[in-house]
Amino acid sequence: MGCGLSNQVGDRLGGSPGGTLSPKRINPGYTHNVAVPSEAQRKTLDAILAGDMEIACPSNAKIVRIFTSSTFTDTQHERNALMEKVYPKLKAFCQERGYEFQVVDMRWGVRDEATDDHMATELCLKEVLDCKKVSTGPNFVTFLSHKYGYRPMPRMIAIDELDNVVIKVNEDERSLIERWYKKDTNHVPSMYVMQPVSRIIPDFITGDQKRNEEAKSQWWNVMQKLRQIFMRNVDGALKDKYRFSVTENEICRGILESSDAAQSTIWYHRVFHHITMDRDNPQLSRHVDTMEDDSSVLLNSLKNKLANVLPDRNIQTYNLKWSKKGFDPVAVNDHRKYIQQFCSDFEHQMQELVVQAISERVHFDSLDPLYEDIIQHVSFCQNKCEAFQGREDTLSIIESYIKNSAHKLPLVIHGPSGSGKTSIVAMAAKMTRKWTTDNTAIVIRFLGTTSASSSIRSVLYGLVKQINIIYKLDNRVPEDLKQLIRSLREQLTNASEERPLVIFLDSLDQLDTGDGAQQLAWLPTDLPNNVKIVLSTLPEEKYEYYPRLKTILPSSDNFVGVPELAEQDVQDIIQKWFSNENKTLTDNQMQVLVNTCQRCPIPLFLKISFVESCRWYSYSDMNETILQETVRDAIITLFERIEKNHGSIMVSRALGYITAGKTKTKIK
Repeated sequence: MGCGLSNQVGDRLGGSPGGTLSPKRINPGYTHNVAVPSEAQRKTLDAILAGDMEIACPSNAKIVRIFTSSTFTDTQHERNALMEKVYPKLKAFCQERGYEFQVVDMRWGVRDEATDDHMATELCLKEVLDCKKVSTGPNFVTFLSHKYGYRPMPRMIAIDELDNVVIKVNEDERSLIERWYKKDTNHVPSMYVMQPVSRIIPDFITGDQKRNEEAKSQWWNVMQKLRQIFMRNVDGALKDKYRFSVTENEICRGILESSDAAQSTIWYHRVFHHITMDRDNPQLSRHVDTMEDDSSVLLNSLKNKLANVLPDRNIQTYNLKWSKKGFDPVAVNDHRKYIQQFCSDFEHQMQELVVQAISERVHFDSLDPLYEDIIQHVSFCQNKCEAFQGREDTLSIIESYIKNSAHKLPLVIHGPSGSGKTSIVAMAAKMTRKWTTDNTAIVIRFLGTTSASSSIRSVLYGLVKQINIIYKLDNRVPEDLKQLIRSLREQLTNASEERPLVIFLDSLDQLDTGDGAQQLAWLPTDLPNNVKIVLSTLPEEKYEYYPRLKTILPSSDNFVGVPELAEQDVQDIIQKWFSNENKTLTDNQMQVLVNTCQRCPIPLFLKISFVESCRWYSYSDMNETILQETVRDAIITLFERIEKNHGSIMVSRALGYITAGKTKTKIK
């Protein structure tokens, strides 16, 4: 096949040492007013509607996504209760308001493979940022109580930092450091990288539970030794990276460094009084750090930070008696009542924050669906342009077409899957106002990427309505297909020299075949002055669009084939991408990448191969720096790695849902 396809905290929180359940309720008075779009917001929306590809698009994702930060063993009862009793109710609550409810609990599902490669902390922090980026309303909850939590060694350490430690330690300690950290010059600047645990302790990932537990215990001892070495030999703020727990890093990212913590975060603080006095209780280690001398100091410091940042209403405290059975909601009545109260509080507080947030963005949610759809297409265009490189010749042809008033027919961009047609169309849309005038109206649809861009009827409806709004015409839009086709042709005549119109329709082959879409009777082929239409499609005859276009557009001047990337383009694009990622490769590795991509010089293959090569280290063996030769094999390799990291069942189900969830609606 070819290449295609502390005390202070106790005072602040109001906790009394009596030991009875006494939750400190959040004040339900989250007062707010229904927001009305400001003039600036309205101008933003109007600019997006008219095709300003440079403007920052507001998020229109209707998602409530909460990151739950906790240590593992001491909050298991709470997290289980939320999963069983609360999350389903919140999901239904959000769905009734048109929102999806999601929870990210990284104490479940982080596989040994992620721990093996020391990626768990990075994954957690990435998820915190993702929740804060997409969530409407609440986005971060912490259950910080008596346990400070797991403190891993950093995956990467700066060259000077590690070298300054090595010169201070004895031979055995130096040997231990050098065994686990290797210099990687592929990072810019160069870094020391911790080796995967299984590379040195093979049983860390094994099906044998006993050997696996022994390997984990061995790794724990190694990590403790490494951390003690670095803690003794680094100064000042550098100690924090070796001293802080994953939980503290999550809280820093989710609350302490957040500008909207009062509106989007809550701390649920369970207090067992006199718990540390019960030293002989076998349950104690599940709720208190017993191995780390400075854990209580760090924990109290973190609680003080939280108490100083969060308003009282965002801190929920529960005072409980520690029992001989430890924390047991099944056998201990007070503990059971606590779980019930905790679940009730969590549910109602999340609902309050969600309602508040929805009301504050009501002007976006009440927008005509057309605005939502256009925002998605403009955002998609901007994303495609971020990593775009090269293709000057093809863009120059499109520029000439758009600027030449003599062209009265649409321009067709064609090429095989993965050749970069969509990225070219996106960049052309972004460049159009630079080629013409700032007043040019740009209408763009990446067909098949949204439900409203999947059928020709809904596409025409959206085009006619958008053009009506841009040119301040009659806002009534017909629903009959023939009337829509007629309406589109009539609306095109409103384009003017002062306000030209350029329409981009990418991937005709992604349209539903209903309503005779493939016959192209809907496509204007005699364009009025100041109007241009740019299309893209696959050249395969089975989709019918390309052969039909050849029939109705007789001149070859109206067709632009996307060429393979030239050798220099391949090298220039790769170098630019590596620069953007602060990465590089050794000379031999770079030659492997360039040679492979030149044998299959299409953008999709280039991108997949680049992403794969970013995983290489300067010290990687040759058998670890192998690339596939075709797009299909490269994609299969990518999916296999995702399955290894996340589990084949989850990956297969997720991909299945994504495929099945691509809905296509029609206007009736």
